[in-house]
Amino acid sequence: MKTNLRLIKDWALDCLFPPVCFSCKTYLNTKKEKNLSVCEICVASIKVHFSLFCSACNSRLPANYQLKNLQTYKSPCHPKELFALAPCGTYENKPVRELIHALKYREIRQAIHPITELLIKPYIQKTFVNSSIRLFETNSPAPWERSDSTGLFADIVLVPLPLAPKKERKRGFNQAELIARALQNELARRSDVPNITASRKSPAQGGKDIRPPYIETNILRRARHTDPQAEQKTKEAREENVKNCFTATSSVLSTFNLQLTTFIIVDDVFTSGATMREAARTLKQAGAKHIIAFVLA
Repeated sequence: MKTNLRLIKDWALDCLFPPVCFSCKTYLNTKKEKNLSVCEICVASIKVHFSLFCSACNSRLPANYQLKNLQTYKSPCHPKELFALAPCGTYENKPVRELIHALKYREIRQAIHPITELLIKPYIQKTFVNSSIRLFETNSPAPWERSDSTGLFADIVLVPLPLAPKKERKRGFNQAELIARALQNELARRSDVPNITASRKSPAQGGKDIRPPYIETNILRRARHTDPQAEQKTKEAREENVKNCFTATSSVLSTFNLQLTTFIIVDDVFTSGATMREAARTLKQAGAKHIIAFVLA
């Protein structure tokens, strides 16, 4: 009976408010299209990357790029860069751009579902499962066998790029945190670690036990107000706008082994990279050794 009522309700809503594609605004017909809120044509046009990139010139890094390269970050083209870039897709791709806009500007939290299904999941599958890129060196002991580790992804911390408090209150959420939690769930789901206890007390989550990979929202904080980066017309203006805008929380950082931990800073879009570089610089100055920047595009 409840199922029939739900079907009738869904049918009535579809009649009154026909669902349309996030990208091209055409009506959605199939159950799969309605579930993703994106039509099949737009889904087919989304091209997901399968590697890491240089954060300076956006060139694709070699397929055999291992954690030892991430730790020292000796990029063949820009060895002084602070982090490797992990972009799921391309901002110029309209469906990708529209999904990001729906989440970031139209404040549609539900957009995180198609973003996860169409960008985050396939990127993780292509980059860290189906390729030779690994978050851990292939010739090292399995993470759960190491005395310094409690399980797969135990040495990975996801750091959502913080929003200005005023902007987050107005929006009601930080889109980078939503993306980070989707990434956390996907990495944990793909973990083939044996059935072990691998939790820690999380200062950011009220001291609750959480399983790796960890997500910490208090490692980076906004130290001052900044104007919107989109309003800055030059690279120099963007860099000056975000200079010293972050501060690192040493009490949270000190709970991790900084020699082993890889910090993955999470945001929606990588444009000039000024904000991400400032965040990475702040973490580096606080003692972080290994950093990756994960973005949707």
